[in-house]
Amino acid sequence: MFAFTSKDVDAKVVGPALVVSFTGDQPKVWRADMSGLATATLELRDAGGKSSVVLNKHGAPEEVIATYADRESAAHAHKVITQAMLRGDVQAAAANSGGFLWRVVKWAVAIFILLFILDTVGTAVRGYVGGGGQPSRPPVRGTELGNNPYAKPGEPVPADQLFGGK
Repeated sequence: MFAFTSKDVDAKVVGPALVVSFTGDQPKVWRADMSGLATATLELRDAGGKSSVVLNKHGAPEEVIATYADRESAAHAHKVITQAMLRGDVQAAAANSGGFLWRVVKWAVAIFILLFILDTVGTAVRGYVGGGGQPSRPPVRGTELGNNPYAKPGEPVPADQLFGGK
């Protein structure tokens, strides 16, 4: 949250909203959605010896945010509100990009967990369907009767002799 405070104006971005509180002659709180302020302009208007801070949104009527007896106070309020709007826009952009990244990470983790579960279940099903026994191994070459002169049925044979060693 970014807050800008002066003698009678306090402006801050709270979540997706710009909140401005005035504590001068006529205390009030003004709030606007930051997404609606993307194309808005903040202006000073002089009328009848008073100065006002006015918000202009494209396609919407002007909105008087605050009116002051002198232009200096209105200019100061304009500056405080503008600073909060600009800093809030940077904060909103950072939050949006972080939100997107967080969603991508959550989906990647969910897919990884789902694949792990499917692999585990598949292995268990193959074990039950396939009889649950050890997989058959192919015979070691050269141990068939007649192919190896050292192999005799029922007698142990050293590995060197069986596999063609010394």
